[in-house]
Amino acid sequence: EDCGRRFRLYDYADNNDPSSVSGRTQNWMDLDGTASGLNEPTIIGSGLADAGHWWRVENSVVDDPEGPLIFIKKNGGPERGLGHIRLRFDDSLFNSVGKTACLNGPKLCPTIGNIRHIGPLFDSSNDPTGGLPITANAIVVGPTGGFGWVLNLDDGPPKILRIDQIEVAASTTLMLAIPYPQGTSFSISANTSPWCLPSITHSCTEEFAAADSIEHVRYSQGNKYFFDTTTNLLYIRVIMFPITYVGDNLNSPTAKWHLWDLDDPNNKPWDKREHALDRYSFNDITLPKYSTGNYLQIIANCSPGSASSYWTAI
Repeated sequence: EDCGRRFRLYDYADNNDPSSVSGRTQNWMDLDGTASGLNEPTIIGSGLADAGHWWRVENSVVDDPEGPLIFIKKNGGPERGLGHIRLRFDDSLFNSVGKTACLNGPKLCPTIGNIRHIGPLFDSSNDPTGGLPITANAIVVGPTGGFGWVLNLDDGPPKILRIDQIEVAASTTLMLAIPYPQGTSFSISANTSPWCLPSITHSCTEEFAAADSIEHVRYSQGNKYFFDTTTNLLYIRVIMFPITYVGDNLNSPTAKWHLWDLDDPNNKPWDKREHALDRYSFNDITLPKYSTGNYLQIIANCSPGSASSYWTAI
């Protein structure tokens, strides 16, 4: 019997009320469209209501209420893809995950902020939920290639933000924007494992340089930032980089940062990986795979405040 397309997310604990981080961020990359039934490359994302418009990136998405899932036609926009990051900005909050918060069972994982896409379709008038909830288990997975993601925390922007577990292919763009007070200055860097020792062939830290526009960040090699004093938004481009170094001599005589592709080879004899970036390949399908140990770090410097992890909310 031909039953057509059938998906069902069943939560044996409480039927997704409240939903979980994994329920709101569930996703698949259906490269031939056979799982979705659309017969073209499709991004499948969560259709849970409290994910807001996070996966509903356009009015023409296909809604599967039984899943509940949303199907996004990958070729419906330029550079469409998927991105994954983890945000760490409050050690006490982060260390509570799995102990007193965000347990595997009771969903004591309160919302502490949200992240949404930039654009009129995702503002408060069209998406009153505010976007995807951010919790102590601050893992974010979502569609990339648009204007970017903007992070808002209830207690204010983070003084120090570490971004790790990065998964995003060079063929798509993940822009991250964060509101900060006027007059804030920034120290932003990419950092590799602590055992890295710099040499002429590889570097261990990359300091980001200030750019003069959002576009120059978007089309950069991933080592620039821009603070828009009109909107008070800090913009960076999040890219993947190797776990054991941040600059190599693949395209230059000395170590240099660049935009890595999943197929770029690893030319370091002391690192046995075949490719510079971790990846998963099967049957001609290659997906990015995050590393543990390397990270981006944003340090925001503004007028002295309290000893908390946040600046005053703006």
